[in-house]
Amino acid sequence: MGEKKILVAGGGPAGLNCAYWASKDGHEVTVFEVEGELASKPCGELISDEALDFTPLNNDSSWVLNRVRRCLIYCDGKFIRELEPSSRPDIPLALLRGYSIDKKGFLQDLKSAAESAGARIHFNKKVTHKNIHDEEFDMIVDATGYPRVLGRSVGVNDGSERLATCKMGYYKGELNPDTTILNMLDRGYAWLFPHDELINFGVGGFYDKKALDKLYEKNIRTFELEPPPREFEA
Repeated sequence: MGEKKILVAGGGPAGLNCAYWASKDGHEVTVFEVEGELASKPCGELISDEALDFTPLNNDSSWVLNRVRRCLIYCDGKFIRELEPSSRPDIPLALLRGYSIDKKGFLQDLKSAAESAGARIHFNKKVTHKNIHDEEFDMIVDATGYPRVLGRSVGVNDGSERLATCKMGYYKGELNPDTTILNMLDRGYAWLFPHDELINFGVGGFYDKKALDKLYEKNIRTFELEPPPREFEA
């Protein structure tokens, strides 16, 4: 299709990976990240083998914290089954195995790869109608995540959908370093990911703040987690 001038809105995993591959294919790529630093949003600290294969990175980096090989499935706090390759031969192995990561280190390496391929990455930069028009981009990629900020701003949907919310923190508790837990809820789920010697715990879904806080505290009790050094909300 020839060389294109591409704007990527969002400097997270999807945006930076897109910037890398598009730049590698010879396109002129610019990334606008509205925040002032990498990894400013919560969660996103677990990556499957398959997802990692789509990046230019590998698994021998310092940002790899834990090798994950199995997942325990709960429903509203009740254990349902263990999900592992031998129990689900219909699911590709690369989807069931992965890594717990230090997201900031992962994104820093992905940013470096994208810049080495030729992408220009700008922080504290918001996509506006003016800068889209002034720089005459041929293509715009919305990689702003679940809020779909760019798509909503140009009327891709009518805004009637409820936005997902999440709250997470790093806790102490009992969790094997190769195991994740997913607790399925009525309009979302809770997760427990190994994060070095801590547990990345959170709840996400279509909830208002009051309901989210209530579910968060309930799951802390269910999985007997100890207070964290820090928490995040989005």
